[in-house]
Amino acid sequence: MLAGLQKTTLVNFPRRVAAAVFLPGCNIRCPYCHNAELALASPSSFNANPESSNDYYELSEIYTFLEKRKDLISGLVISGGEPFMSPALFELIERAKSLNLAVKIDTNGLFPERIKEVLSSPNFKPDMIALDLKTSPERYGELLASKTDSAAKKAKTALLKTLDILKSNTEKTEVEYRTVLAPYLVSEDEIKKIASLLPKNARWRLAQFVPGACLAPEWNSVEPYPLSQAQALTAIAKSLIPDTELR
Repeated sequence: MLAGLQKTTLVNFPRRVAAAVFLPGCNIRCPYCHNAELALASPSSFNANPESSNDYYELSEIYTFLEKRKDLISGLVISGGEPFMSPALFELIERAKSLNLAVKIDTNGLFPERIKEVLSSPNFKPDMIALDLKTSPERYGELLASKTDSAAKKAKTALLKTLDILKSNTEKTEVEYRTVLAPYLVSEDEIKKIASLLPKNARWRLAQFVPGACLAPEWNSVEPYPLSQAQALTAIAKSLIPDTELR
């Protein structure tokens, strides 16, 4: 199976020099996603387009790379796609831990049972989880590949369950909540609704939407919020969750 690999990152894993692996397959279709090839791929049988501008590697090549770089990096970020869909997730965690690398997993939060499983396992528990909150839970139906009411209800229930699991995380896996300030999906109303679901001591990081190479081509012409508006939304978020920053 192929996966994406960023050989060095200084920003994806706080306080660590890390590598990042991007696993194929995702159950949502964020229109502003910059990893469209991975998002649209099968989680177990991804074959990259030969004309792709991205580089992909066999998992065996990634394991060899991590072995060679284990003394130069201290962490591995497992992203996607959606990692909790991937049959390779647990093996990746195991390999990283065998090399004494800290593990961070990026997730959309729609697989609460698998998240609970890794958090409760001494062998697979990550050092950090980053939960991407795309919009308010009741709007997740707009992001699903399936646009049915039942799918939307299931997604909302799953996200709320994940939030409860992370709130009750007693083993102190570090948690970061992240939200892209995507016009049409995140406004003042969504910021307030998301904030109401987070612990008061949550670490919440907001980021500007960046057009270009979006999964939905029409989003490439969407204008990001002006900096003043992004800062105003951040101020609202910070008034509710003090540890909030705009990246």
